[in-house]
Amino acid sequence: MTSTYAQRFQAALDRTERFGLATPAVHPVTQRYLTEQATPALYEVLKEQMAGLGPEHLVARCIPIHRGLRPHVTSVLGCEALLTLGHVETPEQTRFERSEAAYQANLDGTYLGDLNRLHAWLTLPSMEILDLTFVTSMAAVNGWGSQYEGLPILSHADELKDGLAYHPMLVGPAFLAEVAVRHGVAML
Repeated sequence: MTSTYAQRFQAALDRTERFGLATPAVHPVTQRYLTEQATPALYEVLKEQMAGLGPEHLVARCIPIHRGLRPHVTSVLGCEALLTLGHVETPEQTRFERSEAAYQANLDGTYLGDLNRLHAWLTLPSMEILDLTFVTSMAAVNGWGSQYEGLPILSHADELKDGLAYHPMLVGPAFLAEVAVRHGVAML
C-alpha cells in the first residue's frame, strides 16, 4: 500500500526526534496555502529573493536556497514553512536517496562523504511543498534544455504530476546544524 505524504512526513518528524534533534511542532491542516489568491504574492517574493540567480546558482544549492527562502515563504503565506530533507522519486529513478543509517552516520561522524547527496525543500502544514531547485538540477544533469530552468514545484505533495513523489527523511534545520557543530562541516 502506498503511503501519503502526510504519513511519510510524520515518519520524518518521528525520525528527527528519535535522532535527538530539535523537532519542529507541526500541526497539519487541510487548508491550502498555495491558492490562486496567495500565489501572486508568493511569486513576487520568490522573484525578489531569487533575482539574479541563474541555473548555475540553483544546481546543487537546494539547502542554502530553501533555508534562505523559508522565512520569506513563512511570512507571505502566513504559515510555518518547514525545511525538509529527503529524496525524490521520479519514473526513471529515485534521486538523492539515503538511508536512515546514512543520516545517523553523518551525525555520528562515522561517514561524512555523502553529504553532497542531500536534497531539501519546504513543506507547509497543509503538506504542500515548494521546491525551487529540483527541476533546474534535473534539467542541468539530463540536458533537458533551458525551458526547464527555474521552474518551481509548488503543489500538494500527493497531487504531483509525472510520477514525482517526495519522501521526507528529516524535518527542520537541526540535522544541518548538528553536523556543522559536531564535525565542522557547514552546509550553508
